[in-house]
Amino acid sequence: MQIYSHSRLSCYENCPLHFDYKYVSRVKPPEGKETAEQFTGKRVHEVLEKLYKDLRYSKEWGLDELLRYYKTIWQQGWNEEILIVKEGLEEKHFFATGKKCIEDYYQEYKPFDQTRTIGLESRIVVRLSDESDDYRMQGYIDRLSMDSSTYEIHDYKTGNHLKTQEEADSDRQLALYQIGIEQAWSDVKQVNLIWHYLNFNKEVRSKRTRHQLDSLRKETIALIDDVEDAKDRGRFPSKRGNLCDYCEYRELCPEWKHVLTVQMSLANEYERIPGVALVEEYAKLKAEEKEIADKIDKARAAVVKFAKAEGISVIQGKHNRLLVRTDLRTGFPTRSADLSDYRKLERILKDGGVWVEVSAISNELLASALTEGKISGKLAQKIEEFKKVSETTTVRVGKGV
Repeated sequence: MQIYSHSRLSCYENCPLHFDYKYVSRVKPPEGKETAEQFTGKRVHEVLEKLYKDLRYSKEWGLDELLRYYKTIWQQGWNEEILIVKEGLEEKHFFATGKKCIEDYYQEYKPFDQTRTIGLESRIVVRLSDESDDYRMQGYIDRLSMDSSTYEIHDYKTGNHLKTQEEADSDRQLALYQIGIEQAWSDVKQVNLIWHYLNFNKEVRSKRTRHQLDSLRKETIALIDDVEDAKDRGRFPSKRGNLCDYCEYRELCPEWKHVLTVQMSLANEYERIPGVALVEEYAKLKAEEKEIADKIDKARAAVVKFAKAEGISVIQGKHNRLLVRTDLRTGFPTRSADLSDYRKLERILKDGGVWVEVSAISNELLASALTEGKISGKLAQKIEEFKKVSETTTVRVGKGV
């Protein structure tokens, strides 16, 4: 079995079809464009990696030096192909965001000696099962540090979502890394999981108990089994979500393919795009259907009122006649409409030994059982209390005079 990563599993959870395109079928993205958010995050990560890497050699960067380095690698990497999804934003806005992240972090943690850094972008391998080597995970830790036997896993985030404490305490990625750290070193007594939300100049911390880590192992193994089963069956359904705007496969996705084709076409070319005319025609007919249905309901109500007032069941017109028939319909509580009464009646039927006779409180079966005398006596009286009789009137059009 292949080695998995948190990002792969998250990809499958967010959208199985995206997972198929990227990791199974290995489809080359139509554009393969990097988003401005991704570009900014990478540059900020590079700056912080440079900062801590040089500290190993007792070289501490000044903030101005660090920002000049940031500007240099930004200018070297930015190009017109980078995708800006959000309207109204330009390159300068993303550059300023990254710059602010670096400035805030520098001021907050200088002189960067809180703990000893022992790894930067360190690859970690996690064995999920003690019995089998099949279930393995891998990942890369932004920064790994330690202070005596306490280890800290640091993860830098430049996005606009700030984890709540509850989200941090249930996060899978860094907790999996903790399992790998404990497997890699024997002196680990405690592990702190730390997210640096650079856009908010805030860190969120979390710890895991042994029970939580054991549960995480089992849950992750189960998820891997689900993915492997999907591979065997070749079943990867699409799943719409908030990440669709950033997906590199939207032009291939059945959820978006036609939508994008229409959006990218000029307004006067819409009619020539296959499917557009069908959508418009169908929507038009549905609107007309509702309008006609409303008119029919009003006319039908008038017909029923007239027939009842006259005491007749056939109304003659010039070329057609209307047949008006009124029936009484027996009904009992249902799960969806009245669960409380449904449960009470269900208990009466079960206690009376006739539950099998009427299935799951079938209106037809129960009414028939009462009418035919299959249920009688006190039991029938109890059931009758739940019976509701409603009037149903049908109107049919008949030809002829």
